Amino acid sequence: MKQKPSAQDYRDRALALQRAGDSVQAIELYKKSLELEPDEPFALYNMGLAYANIGDKDSALEAYQRSVILFPRSEAYLNMGYLFELKGLYLKAIENYERAIALNPNEACSHHNLAGCYMRMKQYEMSTNSYREAIRIKPDYQSARLGFAQTFFLRRKFHTAIRLYHILVEEYPDSDRAIYHMAHVYDLQGNFAAALIKFRRLLELQPGAAYVLKAIKDIEDVMRN
Repeated sequence: MKQKPSAQDYRDRALALQRAGDSVQAIELYKKSLELEPDEPFALYNMGLAYANIGDKDSALEAYQRSVILFPRSEAYLNMGYLFELKGLYLKAIENYERAIALNPNEACSHHNLAGCYMRMKQYEMSTNSYREAIRIKPDYQSARLGFAQTFFLRRKFHTAIRLYHILVEEYPDSDRAIYHMAHVYDLQGNFAAALIKFRRLLELQPGAAYVLKAIKDIEDVMRN
């Protein structure tokens, strides 16, 4: 008589499918695994990942929440924070990012994402501090360094923002985001010549970009008048 698959068999097959990109079938096998072992936290966590991969945020959150009750892990809280952030629930996102940090203080991504939530809530000083911590942990974290500079821009500390963007562009000459933000700050300061140089450099990186062409035309019009 053929032996029925065990919970581990279902989990192994589900994980193989998940790694092959078939999250839908993986979910079905995780469900079969959980019918046999309802309190297996890693099956719940991986099922949460699979649901997130197919865009089912609510089911992913439910699976993650069940998993952390059984076995708290920073990755699950980080993923829940991101899903709440996508849903625009920033306080819930912050709560989960903070739980992720409590479990693993040296995960730069948790600090980075926490900073982004604070920025969206206009808590710029809190955002600055969280980006600073992400950079301390991972000095080459380009997105965190861009966000860090942006917090100074949003606090209207333009000279500091320009200095930070300038350092980024020196290290990453093709960083279109840093170049764009630098050009925008120069424009706001009325330093149109410097802004024009940066927008023209941005056009080299994004040939034909309509928003860059418009910015160049607007600045040239101002400089002519």
